[in-house]
Amino acid sequence: VVSAMVVHTDESKVQESGCRMLGNAAANNANNRNRIGEEGGVAAVLAAMSNHKDRIKVQENGCRMLGHVAVDNPANRMRIVEGKGIGIVVGAMNLHKEKSNIAWCGCRMLGHVAVGNAHVLTRVAEEGATEAILSAMRRYRNLSRVQLKGLEAVMSLAVESRRADVEVLMLQLRDQDAAGTIKGAMLAHQSDAGVQERAQRTLAAVEACLRELEALERLRPMGPVEAALAMHGGGQ
Repeated sequence: VVSAMVVHTDESKVQESGCRMLGNAAANNANNRNRIGEEGGVAAVLAAMSNHKDRIKVQENGCRMLGHVAVDNPANRMRIVEGKGIGIVVGAMNLHKEKSNIAWCGCRMLGHVAVGNAHVLTRVAEEGATEAILSAMRRYRNLSRVQLKGLEAVMSLAVESRRADVEVLMLQLRDQDAAGTIKGAMLAHQSDAGVQERAQRTLAAVEACLRELEALERLRPMGPVEAALAMHGGGQ
């Protein structure tokens, strides 16, 4: 499959079916995930998505495949990150905003990649993943499946940013109003127990993240301007 994708880079149908077949092989199969990564499958899918940005099924199948191969596989997560896969998926979500399947697959993929060391999480922040996830949740507020995958992804961002002490990611969750987006999901799906339960857990994780950010900011030495303002009661 990978060889066919490499040889026929310009054939969108080959790329579409290749992404789909690799994704199916990677789903719920750890050995296949390892082999796909080792044999160039991640690189082939990233190339397909880069070369066929306007082909909906290539983007959708590619996002789905990357989400599968990233599960419990640090090596594949690193392949995705180093291959600029976060930006590629974010680009697909932004280009095809009207496609809920891409929003769903994109949130799922970004949530699975946002696990690991500070380097990975910093790249997640730098390449726009936080905004893409929250924007998808707001755009498809009434679709429970997008909300569920978005909530999973936000949970990963909150928990992992605290664990790895990635302040830029914490700042994004605060400044882009992750808490408000979660509350919006709860309001839109009041009768959906699954959304409510996941949203409550995710909101708790985000609020813990914001408390830690506040603590970090209090510990940071004040600059001369801030010190002067503090001395004079905030300038009042």
